[in-house]
Amino acid sequence: MRAPSVEDQFEVVAVPVTLASFVNAYLGGPFWPIDPEILTPPPSTLFPFAVPFQISNKSGLFPFANLSITCALDQVGILPNTIIQGSSVTASGGNNIPPNRSEWYICPYQMMLSPYDRVAAAEIHLILKYDTYWPIEHKIFPSIHYTLDASSVPPRWLEGGRMY
Repeated sequence: MRAPSVEDQFEVVAVPVTLASFVNAYLGGPFWPIDPEILTPPPSTLFPFAVPFQISNKSGLFPFANLSITCALDQVGILPNTIIQGSSVTASGGNNIPPNRSEWYICPYQMMLSPYDRVAAAEIHLILKYDTYWPIEHKIFPSIHYTLDASSVPPRWLEGGRMY
């Protein structure tokens, strides 16, 4: 019995990789569940605490089912000397994101803050809970932190925590 040649070993690897690439291209994304992608919108003249976030499911096969989103308000500094810490609200929007789709959600912070508040600084993050069915799994995905750049005109949310 001879040892497998380099060509034989290549075929053993190349066939599954090629098949996986075709399936990935056909589905429009990977055929396994992946973490959500969260995007902030471009700067807007709207009240910054009523701005939607886009959540994308890049998997080609698995939905985000039974999705719930907690909008955590880590810290907000309001002039002249008010600080709000450790509050949260539930986002409004649908509770399923099909494969290769994106949905917009709004964190209703306006229940805690007013457009008339003079916000000097703020930091938030999102907590997503959903089922992936791979195998049967309930996932919890904490997002990165977002910091409000209150000095820009109009104010906008930036990725990363800067307040602490």
